[in-house]
Amino acid sequence: MSIPPEGPEVGQCYLTEDGPVRKVMRLLPDGRIRYRYRGPLSTLDHRSCVPTIERPVPCNWTPESDASSTGKSDQ
Repeated sequence: MSIPPEGPEVGQCYLTEDGPVRKVMRLLPDGRIRYRYRGPLSTLDHRSCVPTIERPVPCNWTPESDASSTGKSDQ
């Protein structure tokens, strides 16, 4: 995980272990994180969300854009 354990930043998008990109919309006072995952808003407990984050990415991130920026290809 390349983000501080205190938590993610509002407005930043993060790639998660299971694949989706989550954009943090709001940090709630009770410790939950409101995020958008290329669809409707959802809310997760901080302890459930932060450990799944791999790294910050642009909000329009795709596996293809990642491969082209690193010079890697699945082919």
